[in-house]
Amino acid sequence: MQIPPKVLKKWEALKSEGDPQKIAETVAGGCTSQTIRNAFRTGKCSDEIFKAIGKFYEEKLELIKEYI
Repeated sequence: MQIPPKVLKKWEALKSEGDPQKIAETVAGGCTSQTIRNAFRTGKCSDEIFKAIGKFYEEKLELIKEYI
């Protein structure tokens, strides 16, 4: 699937070192951190990867909101 540019921009704003590995570990059936980095670089990924990245950054955003 094509990641919508607005969504990708929001994820990139929240992205920090080590996130691709953490996201890869949450994917059912497994994937590599390179798969996650490719999604950011190309703006394309599978539905499963999209959901994993989205869930990770949704949770990260909630954590950040607790400290603001």
